[in-house]
Amino acid sequence: MSRHKLKLLLTFLILLALGALARHMGELKPWALIDWLDVVGEGCVLLVSLAWVLMVLKSRPHGRVTLLLFSGGLMFCCSSWLDWLDEFLHYPEGSHLMSWTESLPAPFGLAMLTWGLWGWHREQLAISAQLKSREHFFREHQLVDPLTRLYTQPYLQLVLERELGLHQQGAKPLTLLAWDIRGFGRFNLRHGELAGDKALKGLAEFLLAGLRPQDLLCRLGGDRFVALLPGTGAGEARALGQALSRQLQERPWLGNRVSLKTELLQAGTADSVDTLLARLQVQLDKDKGPGPFAREA
Repeated sequence: MSRHKLKLLLTFLILLALGALARHMGELKPWALIDWLDVVGEGCVLLVSLAWVLMVLKSRPHGRVTLLLFSGGLMFCCSSWLDWLDEFLHYPEGSHLMSWTESLPAPFGLAMLTWGLWGWHREQLAISAQLKSREHFFREHQLVDPLTRLYTQPYLQLVLERELGLHQQGAKPLTLLAWDIRGFGRFNLRHGELAGDKALKGLAEFLLAGLRPQDLLCRLGGDRFVALLPGTGAGEARALGQALSRQLQERPWLGNRVSLKTELLQAGTADSVDTLLARLQVQLDKDKGPGPFAREA
């Protein structure tokens, strides 16, 4: 409100000047001629119009739309103010000044208010679009692992639900190929989290490069990765997993040779997203040895 002090002062001075003009031009009515029902009704309209002006000034920054809303509200408020004073004052016959002063501001004020509200509407549409874009941005980033830049399990579940629907309609087979780094926890303890993060990023890049364009690679959490292979049977998926394992064994990784526990899981017609991922989790947890990462580099 403090940023609109001049507008508040202008409102007060204009209403004061109009009140002085009305008193100068008119004479007080006898109490018996005053319609108190009209006084209350028109007084309420005046208070509401004043509230409009104050709310606009309190909630809006400086700008064209604010000026339109303020000007329109003030003009309507002036008409309401003179209309209310008209209940107490009687103007001379043949004098049209106060009649025009009372009547003309209202339609112009309503027109300016409408114009200002249209501008406010457009502002709100733009703000809503920005908020929607920002929300979409955050949602996208919540679905992406910040370390490996792979999608996370929530995104996998979304895609898996769609692919399971296609699979259950008999359109195409569906297979999951998962990897679990053996002994990675001990590697982190010995070499530090920075080295562990570097290993995970490198492994993610390696797996991503070895998969096909239609495959989806996600980080399942910790040291586990899973690839969704749409339209792929168990035999083709097994051959792909074995080829990746051989390539990985041939290259040292931070002074170690990486050992991955590889699991393959083919979706059944009765599987849901939860049951399929639960079955995969059981297979990955089963017979997990310490692995070569448990040894010193």
